[in-house]
Amino acid sequence: MFHNIHYLLPELFLTVFLTIQLTLTAVFSKIDQSTSIEAESQNYKLGLLTIFSLLIASYMFLTDGIDTDVLVSSNIFKLNIYTQRLKSVVCVIAAIILIFNFNTSRELRIAQAEFSMLVTLSVLGFLTIIGANELITLFLGLELYSLSLYILTTINKWSEKSTEAGLKYFVLGSLAAGIFLFGASLIYLDTGELNYSSINIYLSTHEASNLFILGAVFIIISILFKLAAAPLHMWAPDVYDGAPIIVTAYFATITKLPLLAVLYHLLYIPFYTLSDVWQNILIITSVFSLVVGSIAGLNQTKIKRLMAYSSISHIGFILLGLIARSELGLNVSTVYVIIYLITTLAFFGIIINFLRKTDYVIELAGLGKKNPILASTLSLLLFSSAGVPPLAGFYAKFWTIKAILDVDLYFLAIIAVLCSTISLIYYIRLIKWMFFKDSSDYNTKITADILKQQDITYTINLIIVGVLTFLVVSLFFFPELIYYFMVI
Repeated sequence: MFHNIHYLLPELFLTVFLTIQLTLTAVFSKIDQSTSIEAESQNYKLGLLTIFSLLIASYMFLTDGIDTDVLVSSNIFKLNIYTQRLKSVVCVIAAIILIFNFNTSRELRIAQAEFSMLVTLSVLGFLTIIGANELITLFLGLELYSLSLYILTTINKWSEKSTEAGLKYFVLGSLAAGIFLFGASLIYLDTGELNYSSINIYLSTHEASNLFILGAVFIIISILFKLAAAPLHMWAPDVYDGAPIIVTAYFATITKLPLLAVLYHLLYIPFYTLSDVWQNILIITSVFSLVVGSIAGLNQTKIKRLMAYSSISHIGFILLGLIARSELGLNVSTVYVIIYLITTLAFFGIIINFLRKTDYVIELAGLGKKNPILASTLSLLLFSSAGVPPLAGFYAKFWTIKAILDVDLYFLAIIAVLCSTISLIYYIRLIKWMFFKDSSDYNTKITADILKQQDITYTINLIIVGVLTFLVVSLFFFPELIYYFMVI
């Protein structure tokens, strides 16, 4: 059970820290966090401690000395360079979200200590599913992060909208968990195995039965639900819109990378012999995601709902790489997710820190005149999401479509190009409101004024957004920076 346990030191470190964090949160908690200066100071310090702990764990993942596949703890974990680097990225993203939260916790009446604790808990769940080599371990990791996200959605307990979104997410998420367990039970009933490698060995000498195929389909569907891939996306727009903006940013970014790793491991180890089955499922899901994400986003008036449909469209592109069943396809899926994370994190960083009271698209009217630098930065990020050259988003979409063309799936490539063109409309619409509309004509209040905020957290957030935007511009010209995260 403790074989190679030292490779899990970063996870153990975060687990110990979480125990300390839970104790301190209980000790420091106040009845009204929003008015207690002492509690706010303690929350602030605990939030900083969480950020440093996540960054330390991220560094530990990059320096653990893993060169080949390593099996840990009775083979329930399988670690390699790819999984460790993905874990490092997850920790960094969580740390950035916590930094962004310093500027919003008071306005949204969110206790920083509670938020930090739930983020740490969800990160442990993400780290578990990235390295899981067994279905029960995968399920525990999925539920660990899911339960944390249910609470994060409703963390603004004074908001009826937030509570409704959290309840909806909980009910549908519980349904997905039941589907996963039912699928795992069918696989165990047929093979007597739950370990990925053991299932793969079993199928090398036995033909997959209808029971096994049905179980595999249930598990894949549950993962696609958590990815919010259409037609399993119905919860995403409501949850994105109802959750506090900082939680929406967390949803839109950090969940995609671990779930991509889960799909990659499931499809190419235990379910590899079922490639014809899961390829058809992914083709249907990818087409639905591309079409729904691009068309349904056209009539959205709220920024968070618009980003939800944008996320669904991007998931369609991410799945295309897995559909290709090639080395290029696997690699471009990872590259696409990394570029998507950078772009989306920068976009939400601007909304959270400089446009905190902006909810509707119409409220961006006149931003180009009021703050041209901010509007231009937002435009760059939107163009990158749309796949306009010479930005990183174009690089990601170009190589994804090339991977599909290499395996002669021309109809998928045509659909991807058409849907990407359609989605360009709602990105350009945001830019039109910023540069070609006047706020006085629509009685809106632009809240972006960077000269009024000059504290240390504001400066740090400005630097983070600047670095992320620079990466969006530079990755097209220096793609070797992203090759570090390749699968193969």
